[in-house]
Amino acid sequence: MNGYERILKSFRQEPTDRIPIFEQSVSGSVITEILGRPALGFATDLHFDEAQALSLGAQAYQEFIGRLKEDYSAFVDAIDMDMVSVPWLLWEKPAQRLDDFSFLYKTEDGECIRTYDPQSRTFDISTGGQETSSKKDVRRFIKNFGEKRSGGSILPEEYWEFLRWLIDTFGQKRCVAGAGYYGIPVSAEWLIILLEDPGFIRDYLDILTAREMCVARLQAELGIRVINGGGDLASKNGPVYSPSIFRDLFLPGLKRIISCYHSLGAFYIYRTDGNIWQLAELLLSESGADAYGEIDIDAGMDLVELRQRFPRLVLWGGLSCGSLLLKGTDEQIVSETRRLRGALAPSGGWIFGSSNTLLPGTNVSGYLAALKELRT
Repeated sequence: MNGYERILKSFRQEPTDRIPIFEQSVSGSVITEILGRPALGFATDLHFDEAQALSLGAQAYQEFIGRLKEDYSAFVDAIDMDMVSVPWLLWEKPAQRLDDFSFLYKTEDGECIRTYDPQSRTFDISTGGQETSSKKDVRRFIKNFGEKRSGGSILPEEYWEFLRWLIDTFGQKRCVAGAGYYGIPVSAEWLIILLEDPGFIRDYLDILTAREMCVARLQAELGIRVINGGGDLASKNGPVYSPSIFRDLFLPGLKRIISCYHSLGAFYIYRTDGNIWQLAELLLSESGADAYGEIDIDAGMDLVELRQRFPRLVLWGGLSCGSLLLKGTDEQIVSETRRLRGALAPSGGWIFGSSNTLLPGTNVSGYLAALKELRT
């Protein structure tokens, strides 16, 4: 049984020869340690590498993409990962390099400065905030979004090129997952507008739904059977909006998107961090979602309890990236893997992975020991 078959059987909750594995985001330091040579990652550190390459011109960027493909493929083979996906890139050229670690970005919606932190290896917005710096900017962004982007996919051509490369490279040996997004940015400006003018947000979500359904058809034409969708909507303390707001504003569009993917023969993973228990029935059952990913264990989302409450839901995750994989010993990591395997493997529908990202400082030997435990 290969990875493609293993993933699809897991979504159908049919028996597999072993638990499938998938990681959506891995730091370059982790991949470097696993491969035993310098390598690019595909976590937020990749955004800084991307910015540097784009600032040096077209040839440097093509060399960067070539190296990324080489390192990504080597990592996938090294851990025998069952599913692959397009790495999270910004797909945006910086307007100017400001210093060794900072770049200025400009779009029609505004501008911001992103700064790389060598210690955390993140490349976050340090000044400005493009579409989220004020309520006025949010409204302008939504207006532009509706005027220019409602008729088709806004995913850049570079995304589609990388997706086609994954399909050509891995074929049906490994399952190639597509991408999706549904929600609003979790920022004060957007949430204030949500409360003050819910109809405005509803219009935006209608446009976003139409876009996502267009993306669904384009990805289905390429043979994509699994979608990494969803969008963050919670913190460790709970959802950022109430169940009634979610039901009234967000759920109708989400149901349409998931129904569209189902009609095209694809499965849909809803991904979000945070504690979502207050929304669980709506988000994980009524929406029609096939799977739940980025399961935030440290925020109280326990996989065993999720399996008990939602026996037909596919669960993707298992090991906390922010605590266990950073601070745990090899024995603790293997012990937790063994516990989860005993509770989840008999019923099927489990894809093993970290809770979100293999971060810098991850106990790599413990993680590899966990993979070995799963496969023995």
